[in-house]
Order: sequence, then C-alpha cells, then structure tokens
Amino acid sequence: MTAPLPELVWDGLVDDDQLDAETYARLVHDRAVHEEMARLRVREDARRKLRLERASALTAPVPRLLGDFLAVEDPEQAYRIGHLWPVGGRVVLAAPYKAGKSTLVSNLLRSLVDGVPFLGAFAVTPPTGRVVLVDDELDERMLRRWLREQGIGNVDRVVVVPLRGRTATFDLRDDDTRARWADTLAGIDAGVLLLDCLRPVLDALGLDEHREAGQFLEPFDQLLAEARIGEALVVHHMGHDGERSRGDSRLRDWPDVEWKLVREASDTDASGARRYFSAYGRDVDVPEGLLVYDEPNRRLTLAGGNRKD
Repeated sequence: MTAPLPELVWDGLVDDDQLDAETYARLVHDRAVHEEMARLRVREDARRKLRLERASALTAPVPRLLGDFLAVEDPEQAYRIGHLWPVGGRVVLAAPYKAGKSTLVSNLLRSLVDGVPFLGAFAVTPPTGRVVLVDDELDERMLRRWLREQGIGNVDRVVVVPLRGRTATFDLRDDDTRARWADTLAGIDAGVLLLDCLRPVLDALGLDEHREAGQFLEPFDQLLAEARIGEALVVHHMGHDGERSRGDSRLRDWPDVEWKLVREASDTDASGARRYFSAYGRDVDVPEGLLVYDEPNRRLTLAGGNRKD
C-alpha cells in the first residue's frame, strides 16, 4: 500500500502502519475537501472586499427633504437633442432588419459632435465629453467607409470601438470586465455611449432576449455610472410586426425614450421602401415623419408626413 502523506497523519492520532486502503482514500479525500474549502473562502472574501472597494468609489445617494430637493436650480437646457433626448436619458432605437439603423446612428454621431440639427429638424447641444460608438455588427472596412462618407467634422470628438467578432469581451456582468471598460471609457472622457446593437451582445453572452435582456442592461447602467457617462443609446431590432422592440419587456421599460425607425410595407425590394421616424417617452412625443435620404452623403432629413398621409 502507498504510504500516507505526512500531513494526513494528524498529531499522531493515526498510526500509518494501521492505515488500510479505504482509510487512506478517505483521508486523502477529506484533506482535498479541506483545502478546497479554504480556497473558496479566500475567493469569497476577495470578491466581497473587491465589491466593497468598487462600491466605495461610487457616490451614494443622499436622502433629501422635498423642499431642499426642489430648491435646486437646474440649467435651462434640458435636452441633449431637442424634443428627442433628455439630458441624462437612456434611449432605445428600435428598427426592423436592414431598415437603416446604422445610417441613422452615423447621422446621430455627426449631429452630436458637430452640433448640426439632427435629421435637419432637432437642435443639438453637444456633450462636453466624447461620443463613443461601440459597433458589433459592421465589418471595420464598411464601418470606416460609412463614417467617412458621413463627413464628420470634429473627428477628435468621436471614439470608435469595432467589436464584431469580439463581442464576448463586453460581458459587463463580470465585475473585473466592467471595471476595465469603465476605466477605459473614463480615460477617453466619454460623455455619450452608442451601442449598435444589442442582439449580438446577448447572443455572445448566452442571454435570451425574450427573458434575460435585463441581465445585461442593469450592469450596462452600472458601467455608465462608474464611467460617469451622461447619456446612452442602445440599438435593437423590432419584432416581426415591425412596430416595437422584440423580446424582453425590460427593453421597453429600461429606456427613458423609445425611437422607432420603420420601413413602409412593400412586396418589392425593401431597399426602396420609404422610412419613417418617431419618438415617444418621458417629456418626448414626436409623431411619425417621413425620412428623406441623401445617398452620396448618407444624410437623413425629416420631411414630415406619416404612412397614413
């Protein structure tokens, strides 16, 4: 029989000459369990201390009397984009496949950093920080071409993160991963974050968009707080009816505002179908209007008139 390990014979209570195979196996097992429990306790203590350390970096809310709360004077400017996007708000842009989501996002990007009216109709107050575009759908070459054609002036105010093929690196549920992203975004002075789009992230993380979208959106909110990012927009696909975000109801109650980009029903080539834009949410109610597309510059302009018109 194999001689017992010295550390298994505790304080001379077990005589190694009397150890049979069964006793030896039990002692080896018990020792392994003991060591694994010690490692787990160390990990749990480390995670607890790390959570406390990160939580201490955030400013906890201070309870205030209503009179004191109302006495604070807010700045007059209440919208990042007039009538569409409140300052500090979260937006979900919902659209059916191949409706022009990325084109609309690139138009939004130009408006936010160059200060030109969004869709030629809505005044913009550029953020103090940079606008970050996290794109997980387009090939880098296509993304580069589309953004170049947009003719953005203040290119130094934009940061692009091509994430296609590396979407799993955006697992914000993991504290360490989220901390790295928060440090990176804070380091580049991010003021607005655009995620185009949500579904590839959910797929990469193994989350069901019909039940588990909140498991990503909640740590996404934490990321915004930790990186001190004021506003965010998440692009998501519509369901088969082409009229609302598909999947988890959390996708509708999470944002402050929903933007909708819809394509006119057509039995022919969908690329030639007219597109319409609308927005609804907290302090936002913009009725559906026709979009006019300037193809050489990839520019969109709101022309007005809905599908019924």
